Amino acid sequence: YAMDQDSFRRWRKSQLKKDVQKIINAIFKEKKFNTTISLCMIISQNEDPRNLKQCIDSVKDWIDEISVYVNWTMMKNPIKTLRIKKVLKNYEGIPLLIQEGKFYNFSQARNITLKQATKDFIVYLDTDDVMPAPWAMKDMICRYSDIDIFICHTISKASYKSKLAKADEHISQSRLCRRYDWLGFRNNVHEDISYSYKEHNARVMQTDIILFTPGIAIGYLAFAVVGALVVWVSSIMNEKMQPGRPTPNVW
Repeated sequence: YAMDQDSFRRWRKSQLKKDVQKIINAIFKEKKFNTTISLCMIISQNEDPRNLKQCIDSVKDWIDEISVYVNWTMMKNPIKTLRIKKVLKNYEGIPLLIQEGKFYNFSQARNITLKQATKDFIVYLDTDDVMPAPWAMKDMICRYSDIDIFICHTISKASYKSKLAKADEHISQSRLCRRYDWLGFRNNVHEDISYSYKEHNARVMQTDIILFTPGIAIGYLAFAVVGALVVWVSSIMNEKMQPGRPTPNVW
C-alpha cells in the first residue's frame, strides 16, 4: 500500500473478495471441511428486487441452499411475486426452496423458512442486510465445531434508520445456528430464537461476524469489506499467539 496506493485501491475494489475466497476455500479443502449452510429469508411481495439481490449477492458464494417464504399481508399480487421469484431463480447453482403465503407475524414466517431448510446450519438474513465478510461464517464453524449458535454483530446505519438518528445502532443477534428440529422463533413482533436454544442448553458463542443494514454506498461497502477482513485476520493471529480457544458463553 505504501509503495503503490493506486494498485492497492484497484485490488481492493476488484479482487479482494475473490482472493480471500480462494485462500479460505483452500484451507477448507485441506481440512476436508464440508459443513453446509442454508440461507433463510422472509420476503414481502412488495420488496425492492434490488435490495434482495444485494443481500443474496453478499453471501452467494458461501451458502449451499436458499430457503424463502414469499408473503403478503392482504392479497397476493401475482406480478410482484413473479418478480421476486425471477430474482431468486437467477442463482442457478444454489438449490432453492420456496413457500408462499399470508404474513401473520415474524415468528410464523421465519419458522416456515427454518422448517423447510435441509443443511447443517442456517443463517437468517433480512432482505436489507449485507454481510461484507461472508467467509467468516464457515471459518467460525470450522474452528469451533462444537458450537451451536454464533452471535453476530449487526450494524444499522443511522441514515437508514432515521434522519434524526445521530449514531449507528449496534446489536448482537443469533443469526448463524446449527439446524435442529426444536429450533424456532417466538413472539409476534420482536421475534426471538433464543428461547428455544436456551431450553436445550445449546452452546453459544459471540463472534466478529458482521452484518450491515444499509443503504450502503458502494464506497462504504468496500471499506466495510476491508474492515471485516482486518477483524478476521486479527482474530486468527490472536489465536496463534495465545494457544487454546476462547471459552464460549453457554446458556
